[in-house]
Amino acid sequence: MNENSLRLFSKGKEIYADVLNAIDEQMPEIDQKRYSKAIFKLKDGRTLTFGLSSYDRSITVRDTKWNDELRKFVGTEFYYEPLRENNDLLRVEIKKEKEEDDIDFVIRDDDYTDRYLLSDEEYQETEAYIDELHSLVKTMEYVPEKVRTANNLNGDAGLKRKLAILEEEKAKLQPGETLPVVKVAVDWWIDKMTGSHRCANIGMDGMAGAFASLFMQMAYDQDKPLPEEMQNFEKILTETITKRLFEGRDTQLDVDYGPSGVLRDVLIESHVSGSRVPLKTTMDISFDRVTVSCGYAAPWETIYEKEYEIDKYLDEPEQGSKRALKPGQKES
Repeated sequence: MNENSLRLFSKGKEIYADVLNAIDEQMPEIDQKRYSKAIFKLKDGRTLTFGLSSYDRSITVRDTKWNDELRKFVGTEFYYEPLRENNDLLRVEIKKEKEEDDIDFVIRDDDYTDRYLLSDEEYQETEAYIDELHSLVKTMEYVPEKVRTANNLNGDAGLKRKLAILEEEKAKLQPGETLPVVKVAVDWWIDKMTGSHRCANIGMDGMAGAFASLFMQMAYDQDKPLPEEMQNFEKILTETITKRLFEGRDTQLDVDYGPSGVLRDVLIESHVSGSRVPLKTTMDISFDRVTVSCGYAAPWETIYEKEYEIDKYLDEPEQGSKRALKPGQKES
């Protein structure tokens, strides 16, 4: 590692240390235990994110935008990650209007080599960028409203919240009723499989597409399931999705030119022909949302969504829960 690179690497390490201090000083311990990323706002409007898990403790400050005219991203990005003990990585990207002027500085302290050697002018520009960022890091502010979101919950907290919500929804049901999120998903498939067949775009053009649609319509009309078969399909699909939700798992029901995965298994078990399902269709089911794309390259549609509070469904973190690890610090 040459002298210029060593100096830049040391400055990156100082930024990392200051970010850790900011987390200890500004971020409540309960947030450190519940959420996967810390988020800070710099005075110039940029956002700094820091990973709080044992496998992601990286810093990212990204200020890049896509330029249609240039057909490239333009802007800056700072990234620092302690990959493992005594093996940190620093990356600085400065993307300019001309690609030949871009700066891509990447270095690790284990092999003492630069990925790209920079000219003296490029080192000076990179150092000026790091110094400016460092001054902003010293005065950055924690942004709790961006941190305390459902999507930012870590794995343990997110799972506990999901299961608590499902138990609450289950307690509202009368005997024989189904969770609303599951019912919406299952009813959608029942409607598509028993109603008048609406052939969506299957990704085939011209005469080939026309003949394919015709043959699929013929198969759809000939393979009409019996009422008891559809009742069995509805029962098995409902039980399968519900079971997976209470195991903390989302469900994807997928059809390319034929059903696959969970949907295929349900169809086989219920003795219903796969020709009844709409092709080029994908449905994603989570505890609070159902989205579906029906047809080749069709836009996603949300057919069920319900918002829940965050804190209401979260237990107080147990004492001794993991916090952000500092450089060189090992998990206990």
